[in-house]
Amino acid sequence: MIFLKITFLVLICSLLDYTGPFLINLIINYITDSNRTIKTGIFIVIGLITARVLLSIFGARRRLLLAMWGVKTENAVNGMIYEKILRFSLMRSAEHNAGSLVNHIQVDSQRLTYAAWELTNVISLPVTLGIGIYLMWVSVGISFLSGVGIILVMSLINTVFSKIYFK
Repeated sequence: MIFLKITFLVLICSLLDYTGPFLINLIINYITDSNRTIKTGIFIVIGLITARVLLSIFGARRRLLLAMWGVKTENAVNGMIYEKILRFSLMRSAEHNAGSLVNHIQVDSQRLTYAAWELTNVISLPVTLGIGIYLMWVSVGISFLSGVGIILVMSLINTVFSKIYFK
């Protein structure tokens, strides 16, 4: 259940991140429009402020739920390892010793907390890419494809160099 709440908050935050550019574009169009009314300007500014406040509230809640989920997961793994230690005799095992079990408890279970944070990036990436590509298409037109092409080429080059570096 907590994962569904986190997913929902991640998607809401991803969408609220892009309300700023839309509303700033409305402000620019409002300023350049000769038939503007004060009421329209006030609604745009209230919308911008509301979007930023909601983004702060939902972002804080998302971070809290992520921290809770990560800690619960880490504690569950630590409990399972402690239970294994109590049932398992370290004297009989050649492959497991106290040091490897402490390593699992201190290092490997901490990775689960970090994995919870990174999971939100996996969830929000398609939404962010979709909205970003749409905004580039609307703003620049077909010429944004050259920038996307350069990004893809540089990503491939970066992948090749990172594979060479980490060998």
